[in-house]
Amino acid sequence: MTTIGQIITLILMKRNTFATAQAVLQGKHATECYRQEKSVGIDKFSYALYLCYLLFAPLYIAGPIISFNAFASQLDTPQKSYTLKQVVWYGFRWVLSLFLMEIMTHFFYYNAFAISGIWKQLSPMEVFIVGYGVLNFMWLKFFLIWRYFRFWALVSGIEAPENMPRCINNCYNLESFWKNWHASFNKWLVRYKF
Repeated sequence: MTTIGQIITLILMKRNTFATAQAVLQGKHATECYRQEKSVGIDKFSYALYLCYLLFAPLYIAGPIISFNAFASQLDTPQKSYTLKQVVWYGFRWVLSLFLMEIMTHFFYYNAFAISGIWKQLSPMEVFIVGYGVLNFMWLKFFLIWRYFRFWALVSGIEAPENMPRCINNCYNLESFWKNWHASFNKWLVRYKF
């Protein structure tokens, strides 16, 4: 029963990831807009605006990273890459992902395997399956946190880059894992450090 439930969970996660990938491909121009952000005039640089940037809750708490210029330019002209319908659909998909997380926490006890030490009695294949489930559970947990704060920013009129554009199961090497686990931090590092 547990194995069938795990397979169903993985299928649902894969389906959710496909919808996310389609949304990313449709909104690919948003990444280009982020890369070619507007320059902000010298009159925009003030302590009040900088404090607003630093303390903007959706980005400050756990949200995606955007530059000051991107934030300041969007205060004058809020994002137009996503329509109201797309933002509502984004929020609805987040609610569906939250529902999936609730199902996983109520029916699959991944953390109990790790804490109780019962995994020592399992075969290597069963340990692998539990470990794979824990990895997907952790991905979904961060997915929900980062998507919530990005949704909050979109509702506020600030377009921030997607932090997890792909599922953990679609990362085949360390580079793609790094680029897709915390994508906004990767973009920030590429822009300012490398």
